[in-house]
Amino acid sequence: MLDEMNAKSSLLQRTELTAGTVLRQHEVKVSTLDKEIDALPVNSKDPVGIKIDTEGYELEVVKGLNCNLSRVAFIVAEVSLKKRLESSHSFAKFINYMDSKGFALADLLSFHPNNLPSWQDCLFLSRNFFHDYRF
Repeated sequence: MLDEMNAKSSLLQRTELTAGTVLRQHEVKVSTLDKEIDALPVNSKDPVGIKIDTEGYELEVVKGLNCNLSRVAFIVAEVSLKKRLESSHSFAKFINYMDSKGFALADLLSFHPNNLPSWQDCLFLSRNFFHDYRF
């Protein structure tokens, strides 16, 4: 079930840190990245870039990328630094999982000038595509 909370909608329950009013709940179908990439109207050899913003569900999303792993050049994922959602992964666990799949954290893309961030947009580069990048 997806809790609709405008920009804070999620499949996971929010902690007190980011709690708010649930406007509605929606039953949603869940797919995998492999199935979604297979359905793209592009050549099966063309590289793919992915942006993930799933409010705490990022680890589960990338676990659905196996068969098409070699096609993905980069992934940008919004990853929590603070415990914003119940049953979500830690920042370190997500970074380690991405590393185990051949993706290195290459850059932090979000700018939080006046406070410690609760999340960060992270750029992960595939070692298959970025051979000259030092990891």
